[in-house]
Amino acid sequence: MGRAKVGQSGVTPCKHFLLNALLGQEAGVIGRGNLPQCDSAYWVDLTAGDGAATQVAEPEKSCSPAIFARHCAFVAKHGKPIQAHLYERASTNYSKLVDALDTVWLEQYPDAKGSLFTHNVDSSNLQLDLGSRTACFLYNDPNSIDDWAFTREFLTSARPTPGRLQQWVAMLVGLSVCSAIHLSVVTCGGATLKCCFNFSGTISCCLL
Repeated sequence: MGRAKVGQSGVTPCKHFLLNALLGQEAGVIGRGNLPQCDSAYWVDLTAGDGAATQVAEPEKSCSPAIFARHCAFVAKHGKPIQAHLYERASTNYSKLVDALDTVWLEQYPDAKGSLFTHNVDSSNLQLDLGSRTACFLYNDPNSIDDWAFTREFLTSARPTPGRLQQWVAMLVGLSVCSAIHLSVVTCGGATLKCCFNFSGTISCCLL
């Protein structure tokens, strides 16, 4: 059996549900909270796609650019410094992404304007240089393993530092199996704790 068209497989709603839940929690903590060790947020969608909704019901929760715009707007509306960066390397999809943001998602979530940025480059070459007081959320949902952007160099550049809350969310998709891995990494007082969650319902934590 051939693979379903991108964005139309049975696992797509599950992935978007998980992303919306995780990023919503992040936005709530940063937007409404008072975090003495974090004074800004930096979010990255490494494989943003074309920004088209994949579900008629709740379209704003059915593609990653819309989900990022929605929660970015919440944080910005509460006066907290935030940058959300959306990467798409395919020029055709990138043009559609920019159009979807301009005509749909930023119209629906205007508070995200000025805080959400798009890039027509290959995110697998990306490296970060963030301050220790920046809360970082990294998301990679590739269409295939060839689109994998969580390279060793990238993750090394995003290494947690004291006081930084960092979440890595990776979606691995097969023909009939979806495995979502959620990594929360917190460094405080010299100790780094990593917590991993997946769809099997298991949670594991370990000191790094």
